[in-house]
Amino acid sequence: MGISVESFHKRLLEEVLDIIWSQWTAVGAYTSVSPYQTAVIDSEALVCATMWFGRYSPRLFDEAMDWLSVNDALISIDRLKSIAGSFSSDTRASLGAVLDYLWKVEGRAKFRGKSSRLAVDMLKTKEALFRSWPGEGEPFNGKGDDIFLKWGFERSRVELRGMSSSPSPDKAVNLRFVLRDLFGIGVRAEVATYLVLVGRGNSSQIAKSVNQNQRAVYSVLDDFASGGFADRREAGRETVFSIDTERWSGFVDLGEQTRFIQWTNSFSALQELLCDRVENERAYGSPYLASSRFREISPGIIRKLSDAGVKTSPPDSRRYPGEDYSEAFIDYVGTTIKELVGNNDSK
Repeated sequence: MGISVESFHKRLLEEVLDIIWSQWTAVGAYTSVSPYQTAVIDSEALVCATMWFGRYSPRLFDEAMDWLSVNDALISIDRLKSIAGSFSSDTRASLGAVLDYLWKVEGRAKFRGKSSRLAVDMLKTKEALFRSWPGEGEPFNGKGDDIFLKWGFERSRVELRGMSSSPSPDKAVNLRFVLRDLFGIGVRAEVATYLVLVGRGNSSQIAKSVNQNQRAVYSVLDDFASGGFADRREAGRETVFSIDTERWSGFVDLGEQTRFIQWTNSFSALQELLCDRVENERAYGSPYLASSRFREISPGIIRKLSDAGVKTSPPDSRRYPGEDYSEAFIDYVGTTIKELVGNNDSK
């Protein structure tokens, strides 16, 4: 096998962190990393992913907090909490701590009381917020932060630099923010983002892709069709809506577009893969055991990534007996990461 199972998980973590760093750069965080260029960024999915992956990169975690403090008006709280449901419980706990901090310390009224739905995920036992792979907590010096401690996390005092800027509308990956400027933060902007990038879809498909209620999505699609901004076609038992590019090109630059990736599924699938290694260490105790474990968990992970729009072909488990499946699955994940990175420059 080209790479050991242990090396695979550690490398995967580093590769996902690289993607998250580059996306934060693209939306305006103050970093020295090259900005992401491959697919339109989903700010709420990015925040949720950072609440878990960022625990392995303290500076990344705090730069995300800094960006939220500066750009709180650009975030949909309802959508953020809905997307958080696709991630682990400790992800929601760290998100609750961040929302409380931004309200109580940074004075961002938008986040006032917004952590209440996440209180059920408060940690029962205190643990270090920041850690090294696979899960060893990192010590800190000085007085800890009381707000994070309330949520079960031990960390040093937060010091935000206030150096983040707003997302540049000239970057194609920031299309979602451009459309939110046009339509407001809500279902209309999400539906418009999908249609501009994908071109067509039915209400069920679009609702799942943008993490919104299907009935609300259909209402928006119906309005777009009635106003001449989308075409409506009956296809059997479903109604398919497609974009009228001439109408949209008047206020959205369709010349240079990136692709659509459903980032909630992408990030949560990769988190699930890493969490399983942390929580079930014995299941990876030998090459045979690791292959059996990959065979068990891979269908759900592959389904999520496929639903996210990943085009990489998954391995057929029937063609890889015994330990052979590990290499095939690891190759699939590696190729998926390359697809998500796309044409991004290296750091």
